[in-house]
Amino acid sequence: MNRWLLSKNQVNSQALLLLLSTGITLTLTPLSTAQKLDNSHPMSQITSVSQLRDVEPTAWAYTALQSLVERYGCIVGYPDRTYRGLRAMTRYEFASGLNACLNKITDLIGEGTNILQEDLATLQRLQAEFEQELAGLSLKIENLEARTAFLEDHQFSTTTTLSGSISFAGTAYASAGEGTREAVLQHQSYLQFSTSFTGRDLLSLGAVASTSVIPQLASFNDGRNVGFTNEGFTVWAYGGSTGSDQFLVGSIEYIFPIINDEINRWYMTISLENGFNTSRFLLPILSPLTWEGYELNRGPISAFGQRNPLYRLGGTTGFITNYDRGPWRFSAGYFGTQAEDPSPGNGFFNGDYLALAQLNYTPSGRFALAMIYYNNYFGPGRFAFNNSYKFDQNTPGYVGTALANRFDNAGVFFDEDVPVISNTYGVQTFYKINPRFVLGGFVAKIDARLMGRGDADIWTYALSASFPDLFKEGSVGGLIVGVEPMLTGITGEDIPDFKRDTSVHIEAFYEYLVNDNLSITPGVIWITSPNQDSNNDDIVLGVIRTTFSF
Repeated sequence: MNRWLLSKNQVNSQALLLLLSTGITLTLTPLSTAQKLDNSHPMSQITSVSQLRDVEPTAWAYTALQSLVERYGCIVGYPDRTYRGLRAMTRYEFASGLNACLNKITDLIGEGTNILQEDLATLQRLQAEFEQELAGLSLKIENLEARTAFLEDHQFSTTTTLSGSISFAGTAYASAGEGTREAVLQHQSYLQFSTSFTGRDLLSLGAVASTSVIPQLASFNDGRNVGFTNEGFTVWAYGGSTGSDQFLVGSIEYIFPIINDEINRWYMTISLENGFNTSRFLLPILSPLTWEGYELNRGPISAFGQRNPLYRLGGTTGFITNYDRGPWRFSAGYFGTQAEDPSPGNGFFNGDYLALAQLNYTPSGRFALAMIYYNNYFGPGRFAFNNSYKFDQNTPGYVGTALANRFDNAGVFFDEDVPVISNTYGVQTFYKINPRFVLGGFVAKIDARLMGRGDADIWTYALSASFPDLFKEGSVGGLIVGVEPMLTGITGEDIPDFKRDTSVHIEAFYEYLVNDNLSITPGVIWITSPNQDSNNDDIVLGVIRTTFSF
């Protein structure tokens, strides 16, 4: 009998020994959640040895492996479809392989398949040799089953996971022209419920609670009270307070694939409440200071440093579609701010809206580039960098000078509120010079048409440097220098004079990662010529934020 080829009713003991001596039953690499959603690294029982890309037909063990695959069905590859036959193995891995093939032999006997006596003798010797390891493996399986049963009985949900964060922040404001300022201690809590129905989709709901009161500083420009500036708002305070012990819905979005294969990935995101503000499809590569992508209460301490301000222009209810092919991603979306309001002039199409297009280019993990275009409509007096998402209804925006957020409001330049149509153009990029040094930057220009009254120009830009794993793995330091949205020009009849002095935002922070669930972030923010007026005293914020995540 050919000792390497298996006939219909024979088991080859030498092939079995080869199987066990090379440790081929190693299916111990679990798929992460991202891999499950991506579905680009499937792991399953192989049906042909040709599926193992590192086993050549000329290899001395090829025929034996082929017969084991076809006969036993107890060979699987790693997620990258490799076999790694030359890798050293432990006795526990050897026992695991033996156990898998013993189970298969038992099945063959149960099916009435003839087994050679010499093969049974080989199995008996192996079983005796590894009796202790097999017993230990059986005990581990029993313990694992018991633990799994306990977790299933006590889990939060069979389909939903809960994550969140709680941030405590001490902030001290200093502004010579604003009188004495007290230090404050504020907190923000965020909960996110995530559910997948198919393993490739995701339904998420976010709820937020905050005790943060927004400061009112530098209200004057060229001697006129135009409203307090929104520059320097911290990331945990920009939305204002939700009220004592009150959670509000922060985001609702559902993500599902339309096409998801090895070449093309096409996903749809449906947002029912502020989903655009936290969209994982537009923001991840655009937050090099956080490095891992957008995370609430991680990385920078300011709302301006957290992301490009153009991402705060409009959007509440609508959709984003994303198509990936190679290093390119094209995104398009439409959002209505009054989508739930059926009254005349509102609704999904007649109220305030945002239409967007974005093109991302990510050729590697070291470089990313995004080009963005927005078209917005804002009803009379409603233009602001707040994404229609605020707890304090008296706050005109989250970032930028008062003039950049209130130029359409009655009493600033005109005698009445004015509707606005705007076109926004933006570019953002980062470059990873080395694993511990990343440079980034963005620029955005907003061309705003004050309907029937004139035109306005708004600019914002910044450069950033981040230092991943600074002093400790997982920690990050960052420096941001830029200009928050400022009004650089406005046309129309009888426009009052206003200052166009450049307000510079300077921010430095260091997020120290104590462990995976606790970080401490001290930082400082310095705003020069706030509200684009050099006559206003500079604003300085010193902060320390402690974030607990789970």
